[in-house]
Amino acid sequence: MDKETELDLSQAKQLVKKVGPAFVESVIILQEHWFLVTSFSVFIHDPNRVDDCADKSRFPYQNKPAAFVQRKTKYGTSSFELVFRIGYVEVLANSGFIGSTSSTKLIPFVGSALQQLPGTISTSIETSMTEQIFISKAQKSYETGNRIINQYYKGTSTLPWQFYGSRFSENGFKPLNPLYLDTKRIWLDSASVVIRTYALQRVDIDDIKRALCLIEQTNKPDLICIYNEVLSSGIKSENKKIADMAVKKYEFKKIDLFD
Repeated sequence: MDKETELDLSQAKQLVKKVGPAFVESVIILQEHWFLVTSFSVFIHDPNRVDDCADKSRFPYQNKPAAFVQRKTKYGTSSFELVFRIGYVEVLANSGFIGSTSSTKLIPFVGSALQQLPGTISTSIETSMTEQIFISKAQKSYETGNRIINQYYKGTSTLPWQFYGSRFSENGFKPLNPLYLDTKRIWLDSASVVIRTYALQRVDIDDIKRALCLIEQTNKPDLICIYNEVLSSGIKSENKKIADMAVKKYEFKKIDLFD
């Protein structure tokens, strides 16, 4: 795929179907460390913006396959992500292992934010980059699903562009899927039902029944969590709107009690 290629959604789907499987259980070598990727999301950064879940990038096209550990800052908080880029395709690691070429210690990571990066990488001013990417000659077994994102209101959010290495997924080593949570924590699982219903644009009666069963089992700590984690910030925001409205609607007027 060259830089001038213009993709439509159908072509993008075929591209992901072709490129994605190759990165299952891929390994990169970065400085004196290696990263084994066991699950990842795929995004397309082409000029047509066929993938509305792809972040805007200053460098949407990558001539040669490369992997980066890049810093990402959002809402004042910084984190690091492991990303592969080839052409307009981005592969974002969601789980895997980090190790050293001089040690047998394994550091697992789950979620795209890398928590325990080696200091030589996390303290580097420049983005750490490597072209040492190794993929298996024989296709590794894999599963697909919706991507692990926070933008399920977008049109391409439910496309099956999430890849899981089967042998790790079957053992439970994979990130939680926001659309299909089953944690037995009422406030998490119920929120998942609501988001899934919106993303898929359909109501599943079985989902509603399961949610009702969870509600029957709700206890005091669950209710406190629902309030603190879901309602509190929202209510605070709405209360501020009411106060702002009152500033415009009401005014202080002095009166003489003896008139």
